[in-house]
Amino acid sequence: MNNLYSAMLFVIFAMGCHAKQVHLNTDTAIVESLCLDGLVVNLYSSGCESIRRNVVPFTKIVKLECGTQDSENPWSTKSYYALEQGSLEAPPDGVMLMCMDPVAVVVFKETE
Repeated sequence: MNNLYSAMLFVIFAMGCHAKQVHLNTDTAIVESLCLDGLVVNLYSSGCESIRRNVVPFTKIVKLECGTQDSENPWSTKSYYALEQGSLEAPPDGVMLMCMDPVAVVVFKETE
């Protein structure tokens, strides 16, 4: 009987981990950075149909934004900047740290 309860609890907990599946576009690059890949997954999951990616002029900083802005969607009203971990480049002014891992640092600010 204990095995049955254990199995039922496992299934219930596992369902919570898979509440929403996100299918990424085939052009989505997985860069092996939990921080950056997580940002991309969350942008698509929040309803962004496309993500604009641009390199900030004269830097190696990548700017990411949702293709369409929606005031109801907090993910679409921000600009995200990805820097290589250990980079000596200064992020743009007025940003806040979102996340970092051994590969990348992601910061954000309200879209201008």
